[in-house]
Amino acid sequence: MIFRPDTFMEKLKRVFNPDMWMVKLLRLSMVQEKSVQPGIVIIQVDGLSHTEFTHAINKGEMPHLARLLKKEGYTGCSHYSGQPSCTPAVQGELFYGVKGCVPAFSFRDKKTGRIFNMFSPGNAAEMEKRIRSKGIALLKEGSAYGDIFTGGANEAHFCVSAIGWGKLLSAANPAAIVAFAAMHLHILVRAALLTAMEFVLALFDSIRGFISGKNLFDEIKYIPVRVMACVILREITGVGAKIDITRGMPVIHINLAGYDEQAHHRGPKSKFAHWSLRAIDSVIKIVWNAAKRSPLRDYEVFIYSDHGQEETITYRQEFGRPVQEAVNDVLKEESLIAEFESSGDYGRADMMRNKPLKKPVIKMEERNAAGQRAVITALGPVGHIYPLKKLSMTQKERIARMLMAFAKIPLVLVSSGRKKAIAWNPEGRFMLPRDAGKVLGMEHPFLKETAADLAGACGDVSAGDIIISGFRKQGK
Repeated sequence: MIFRPDTFMEKLKRVFNPDMWMVKLLRLSMVQEKSVQPGIVIIQVDGLSHTEFTHAINKGEMPHLARLLKKEGYTGCSHYSGQPSCTPAVQGELFYGVKGCVPAFSFRDKKTGRIFNMFSPGNAAEMEKRIRSKGIALLKEGSAYGDIFTGGANEAHFCVSAIGWGKLLSAANPAAIVAFAAMHLHILVRAALLTAMEFVLALFDSIRGFISGKNLFDEIKYIPVRVMACVILREITGVGAKIDITRGMPVIHINLAGYDEQAHHRGPKSKFAHWSLRAIDSVIKIVWNAAKRSPLRDYEVFIYSDHGQEETITYRQEFGRPVQEAVNDVLKEESLIAEFESSGDYGRADMMRNKPLKKPVIKMEERNAAGQRAVITALGPVGHIYPLKKLSMTQKERIARMLMAFAKIPLVLVSSGRKKAIAWNPEGRFMLPRDAGKVLGMEHPFLKETAADLAGACGDVSAGDIIISGFRKQGK
């Protein structure tokens, strides 16, 4: 018998590895010996722009990522998110290779006539079903945490299109749950402390928001969502990824959404958004260390952001009234009554339970014949206008010009054929993608790609007849 110290130590580590015990207690499958096939762990930091990432590195807010850049051969670079610049569109392309799988985060699906909100499990599942056959699933035989789509993962947890706990605790028994708590006591204590701290900060932030003029009820209502997304979901995701690495799963994708949640509420440059980056960095460190120590696979770890949030100013702040009112005034000139899809709050907290989001409530100024109505969706970087009667190109152009001239919408778009669009801004009427610089600015880092994709998005089967955007070349 030949005694090999390295093999003995490896087995000893596995015996005392709490994640290995959790694999056994949860009756999860795993690779039995080291695979010759490498593995990949993909970590998404939701909504973090390259500018704010660089700021966070320079301010010492993400020390582990700074170390990866300095000592581990990592490189930081910009990437183009595609159009529309939102999580489901980016994940549709990353997971399945399908560009522009949705025209916006919220839109009217012309196949069914329903309003689709990509935080609705049914809507997300339907969209993933449509794109699944168009490409090869990136996460096949792997796992996914906290995403919009599952990416074809065998095991999906807290993903909108497969909401709930997935298979993580499906085989759990009371003994396994007790063992989990005992083996991860340090993580549970850390999570409890961070939850308490986050709750206090959220309460303090809500009071500040109320003093600055925000609705007190909305501020208080946001606190549990903030704690769920920024602490609880993040910590569970980190533990789940570690367990999957221990199992030797070939591909693992996790979405850390705390920064995005905070940035939506307080702005991407806010102290509260950047505060969340410190804890995100610590979870990345835990997962990265687990991947590099894995005895079952040689893992590569990629860290990226799906899109970057921008500092904005609201239409109401600029013009003293809601954009819905201004748009409706223009549509009245064409004898159209607007129905505005109210999509409500972001629903990441609902991914912690097996309950779907409540259906969006449609606010109508007044009821009218179907042919005289126009449904409007606006969640994310663009808004879509869907007249329920057929408009001629002349009518579309007239409405677009009035939206720009009278409602002061910074950018209005109308499809003019396959991968072509007409764009109006304060400087005039232009064609996309031909006049990219005059619409987007010559300094745009992805000028040709954005112009081409924007024109293509206008012709999407579920795009509105008229598209509005807050984008302008100068100013917020």
